Amino acid sequence: MEVSNPDLGYSSRYLDFGEGFYLTTNEEQAIQFSHKVIIREAKRGNKIGTATVSSYEFDLLLAKSSLKMLDFELPSEEWFNFVIDNRRGVVQSFIYDIIYGPVANDDVYQVIGLFEDGILSKENAITALKVKQLFNQYTLKTNAALGLLKFISSKTY
Repeated sequence: MEVSNPDLGYSSRYLDFGEGFYLTTNEEQAIQFSHKVIIREAKRGNKIGTATVSSYEFDLLLAKSSLKMLDFELPSEEWFNFVIDNRRGVVQSFIYDIIYGPVANDDVYQVIGLFEDGILSKENAITALKVKQLFNQYTLKTNAALGLLKFISSKTY
């Protein structure tokens, strides 16, 4: 559905960077995710609408200068630990307004699963992730961060 006024109250806790409003600069990734949500909800017996991607303007320079931001430029041991902890509900990442970093997509979940099963060491898992093309995500965690968003439009797919 169109999200012209994001609300942190609808956030899920067990995501890569914890609760928040998730954005990406990669349109194809956003389209694919909107389809995944529709399919997932249909399997649960819920009809929630049509696959829709909302677009925004965001002043990243202002955000970096005025808000507390955690930035994971590349997959690293710190990023890996942070994602695993958030997915387990361990990290309380509310001390940040914005978190930026690679998306833990389906390939990443497989690598994390191999790590959790003891098949890959943490070092081998991180090395495997560095060779994959990972897209980015921004997680806006506070109303101050949401206040820097300007809704532009939405498109249904």
